[in-house]
Amino acid sequence: MVITMLLLGLALSLTAGAAASAGKVSPALQDALQVKGRVDIFVSFGDDQTLARIARSSLRSDRSDRATTVYEGLKAHSLKTQSSVLSMLRSTRFSILDIQSFWITNQIYVKGADAGIVHALASMDEVSDIDEEVIVHLSDTIHEPQSRATGTAWGIKKIQATKAWNVVGRGDGCTVGVIDTGVRVTHEALRSKFVGGTHAWYDPYLQSKLPTDLNGRGTHVTGTILGE
Repeated sequence: MVITMLLLGLALSLTAGAAASAGKVSPALQDALQVKGRVDIFVSFGDDQTLARIARSSLRSDRSDRATTVYEGLKAHSLKTQSSVLSMLRSTRFSILDIQSFWITNQIYVKGADAGIVHALASMDEVSDIDEEVIVHLSDTIHEPQSRATGTAWGIKKIQATKAWNVVGRGDGCTVGVIDTGVRVTHEALRSKFVGGTHAWYDPYLQSKLPTDLNGRGTHVTGTILGE
């Protein structure tokens, strides 16, 4: 009887552990693994309050010191939480993998992971979620004749921006950041709006030194926000 109870307890424990590990793997990834065999994945780690704690610790600092504190804090946090997972992925067991660590979001990108790798990652306590990489493709740019309309654009009227301007003003003195396909810095409605400096523009793909936009969508969005 004692042996039977011990075996039952062990079986329940293993079942619970397997269920917890499986719960970390998104259903979409599970389906993709069955169809494709190998999938590009993002491994996420828990503790969503880290950034808030780091930011609170630097409230009395100036802007430059706050930025440094956030940067160093997030880097240190990612190094600490990702250490065991990176060691496992870089071991001879998984030596063929293409791996990239991201400290801002505290994630690891793994290219070509199979079910065995996903299972090994899910069994690690520090891992919170594993998802398939999702690539969103932008639609082709639609070129239309330039409008000669004057006055307030219909979209501005549609979102009732003029009413908001009467309450809070038009954002004079505010600095706006846009994450999109880029910005054409020579655009007549935007060229006087670029603040410049070493931290005002970042292009992770083309590494261009000045704002550029090969698609046009980012320029359109930025123009909607602060174009003249």
